[in-house]
Amino acid sequence: MAPQRFVINEFIDVVLDDDGRTQVYAGGKLFRMCSYILLEVDHNILSDSIDEIITKAPKNAKQLENNKSMISPKTAYWAHCSNIQAWVEHDYDTRLLDSRLSFPLLKELSLLGDKKAARVLQTEFFERLRNATPAIAALILGTCSAMMDADAARLAINIASDGYKHNNPNDCELFRIIPCLEGIALEIVANHPTDYIREAAASHPKTALSSLERLTLDPEGSIRRSVAGNPGASPSLLACLADDTSSPYGQEIRMRVASHPNTPVIILSEMATDPNMYIRSAVVRNPKAPLDLIECLTGDPAECVRAAIARREDIKDSILSLLASDPSLLVRKEVSQNPNITSTTLKILVDDPDNDKNGIREQAVSNPQIPSEVLMRLATDHNVRVRREVALHHNTPVTTIEVLANDPDPSVRARLLRNPNTPHTIIERLIRTDYYENALFLAWNPKVSSAMFEHLANSNDQAVLEHLLDNQSLSPNTRANVEQKLFKMKQPLQREERKNA
Repeated sequence: MAPQRFVINEFIDVVLDDDGRTQVYAGGKLFRMCSYILLEVDHNILSDSIDEIITKAPKNAKQLENNKSMISPKTAYWAHCSNIQAWVEHDYDTRLLDSRLSFPLLKELSLLGDKKAARVLQTEFFERLRNATPAIAALILGTCSAMMDADAARLAINIASDGYKHNNPNDCELFRIIPCLEGIALEIVANHPTDYIREAAASHPKTALSSLERLTLDPEGSIRRSVAGNPGASPSLLACLADDTSSPYGQEIRMRVASHPNTPVIILSEMATDPNMYIRSAVVRNPKAPLDLIECLTGDPAECVRAAIARREDIKDSILSLLASDPSLLVRKEVSQNPNITSTTLKILVDDPDNDKNGIREQAVSNPQIPSEVLMRLATDHNVRVRREVALHHNTPVTTIEVLANDPDPSVRARLLRNPNTPHTIIERLIRTDYYENALFLAWNPKVSSAMFEHLANSNDQAVLEHLLDNQSLSPNTRANVEQKLFKMKQPLQREERKNA
């Protein structure tokens, strides 16, 4: 279908794209895709607003437009054009267009410099809110809160809150749009009588500091917890919350304070000696915590604290080397996965026999920093899982790959086929043995020769062919041949499925 464009005015175009979808453009940029055209309307509805008519439309209204036997995409497109043109010709009267489209579009047009749209937007707040449902009030509020004055915002909030159940946020239209709020509306919401509404405002990144300070004194612990996690919380506010020991939220509040980047260092120093190990662990996770403070916790009796230290990418290698011999399995695993670990520390992990049965040695071998001389030594390791990692590692030298090509375990040999350093001579030798498993691994290797790709493309194994299609180095011709072959292989199965359906 050839695309069509209908110009409504200097700001709005309506486009029918190649896929038959109607899309609205504002200022030359895609604004929104139109949803559906109402094909069935109850003639007994007495209303001057399309919103009320939509709320009483049949549930299958959208499916009716998608049914091309009832309305073609082109017919639906011209219906959308007609609706939007009528809206524009009647001075952006929001009663004539779904509020889910009209108010966001008015806001966008205002930003584009359409003075009429800006003027209508201001006057329509009270006009539409006067008889709005909670859903429409929430829509207007979520779209235009930054443009509202206190009176309009308060009216919209009261209507959007109407009819909700105090213990169920999902019943409250206001709760759903709090993430979209800003300005005076957010300040009003922060004073809402319902706990979960204030809690949502307390966690909102745009909530004013004055509102956060007031919420810090809120009697509801969950609200203070949200304040402690708010990225806009000030150092003085966090210092106040650091002493919160109330139940049941005291620990969570202090943990958030301990991990907050705005928490003063003097408060972090005090919390680093907290009797609660989870508070101390949160201090270690704080990206702004001084390294000398973190290093003082290296000998902490709590495993979670030492593991958090091992996880930090900015920790000194001398500390990682110390933790590499930690009695805790969790701590040693975190050390093995630290991206800044040095070869010296990796050798400690690899050479420790206690790490043989817990997966740490193979994790250490898979680390990008492990030196080639260690990989050479581990090519004959007694642990097959370690040898598999050596076979896959990009630092493994060719001489070591030649050793692994004769490994007694076929899973080790197969992994060489995924290593880009493996020479073609070894690849060709391996593919002649253990064909099935090796073919699967080989199909992933981006450095396989075109001749080998052709060889694999002749396979009659569906799994091999499917793996081959995942290889980005496959030539277009070979890819087309493999796709055609897979299509023919799947046809009998598809016929059988249709027969049994």
